Amino acid sequence: MAYAHSDAQKNALKALFGRYRDKIAASPDTFSSMPQRCHASSLIRLFDEAVSNMSQYPFDKLNRWLGFNEPPAPESKIADGVSTLRRGAGRLT
Repeated sequence: MAYAHSDAQKNALKALFGRYRDKIAASPDTFSSMPQRCHASSLIRLFDEAVSNMSQYPFDKLNRWLGFNEPPAPESKIADGVSTLRRGAGRLT
C-alpha cells in the first residue's frame, strides 16, 4: 500500500531523519553501550529506510520511529531543535 504524504510532511520527516542520521554517523561510539537495536548502524539503516521508502509507511508510523529514537538523542545532543520542528509538524496536514 502506498501512502500519499503532503510535501510539507515529507520535508519535515526528511529534515528530522536527516538530522538524526548525520549526528549519529558523526559519533557512532556514543551508542556502543546501548542495546544492538540502538547502535549507530541500526539507527542509520532505520533512517535510510524511512526516507527511501517513505510512501510505504503511514505518517504516524514514521513519527513513532522518530519517537523511538528520542531516548538516545539527548545523550548525543541530537535533540536540539527537534521539539520546535515537531510543533511545526503538528500543523502539517
